[in-house]
Parts: sequence; C-alpha cells; structure tokens
Amino acid sequence: AQAKSKEQPKPHLMRTTDRGQTFQSCGEFSPVGTNSAQALPKWRDGTLYWLVDGGLITTTDKGETWKKIGEIKDAQYGPIFGKDARQLFVLTKSGPVESTDGGVNWSPPLAPPKEMKGIGGLSWLEYDPQHDTLYLMKMGSDLYRLPRAK
Repeated sequence: AQAKSKEQPKPHLMRTTDRGQTFQSCGEFSPVGTNSAQALPKWRDGTLYWLVDGGLITTTDKGETWKKIGEIKDAQYGPIFGKDARQLFVLTKSGPVESTDGGVNWSPPLAPPKEMKGIGGLSWLEYDPQHDTLYLMKMGSDLYRLPRAK
C-alpha cells in the first residue's frame, strides 16, 4: 500500500505480479495500524481480509480487485476469526467489536478493563474458539479475558 500523506490523502493498494519489478493500483484504500503487524491482511478459506480506514475489505482474486464488506469506525487491529468464517472480531479504539454475518454488521464495542487504561497502538486481541473466550492486552499490560454475552 502507498503511504498516506498530505500530497496523497487517498493512497492506493498496490499489486505486483512480477516479483516487485512493477506495481499496479488495485484500490483506493488506506490500511489501518501503527505497526506492520496491525496492518497485515489475513487469510481465511480462500479470502484475504484487510482492515482499512473506515471498514473491512476482501479479495478472492489475489488482490486484483477489492470489495468493502462492512463499515468499522476507528479500527485498530484484526480481523480475528471466530468459530467459523462468519464470526469476526476487530479491536477498535473503543474496544472489541464482533460480527456474526461475515463482517457486514458489527456489535457495539465491549469496554476494555479499566485497569488496562485504554487501547493504544500496541494493543492485541485474540479469540479461543474451543472455550469461546476473547482475550485483550496491550504492551506492558496484563492479559484480560473479556466477558461476552451468550
């Protein structure tokens, strides 16, 4: 992806098919995240998911075309996959949100524990499908198990 800047307020996703010799634009999206681990796209069942400013996008044709599947405000990290491809979690500035319809609609955010003192750029989210448990932490904090409605 191109870097977002004053000169380039709407950066493009870039794609190469010749080992980096040339690049072609394949969408006007800006990935989220303040470090490389947060901005990485994630694979699931032949689909690549990527958090961008304002939402979640997917591709099934090796990045040639991208489709925005849902709006997410202030996304920080994710997506994290749940028990199946329709259950997704994303960490936002307000807390984790969950989708049970493949990323089209999202729950209200779960509040992070007060002891965590907010969510920052080095926050992390993970899901344990065997125990249906969501975990949250940030660099220097304890690991928290988040209560979820059943």
